[in-house]
Amino acid sequence: MNFEELLKFAADQGASDVHFQSGSAPQLRIGGMIRKVESPAIDVTALRQFTASIAPQAIAEDINGAMFRGARFSRSFDGLG
Repeated sequence: MNFEELLKFAADQGASDVHFQSGSAPQLRIGGMIRKVESPAIDVTALRQFTASIAPQAIAEDINGAMFRGARFSRSFDGLG
């Protein structure tokens, strides 16, 4: 899965949140409603690597524990939001 393209798609759709869970398709919050993205399920290894690459240091240092607990954080990207 190309997470950067997904984040651009989410911004283009006006999504306020992007939800990732391994084994499921990504979900976007648009206008307060959760909508599933038509996409294959997310592979746990790819999700772990992507999350560690964008997460705050405290989460990235214990990425396995953070994913088990259900990490929540925000991140902005130049040109996207």
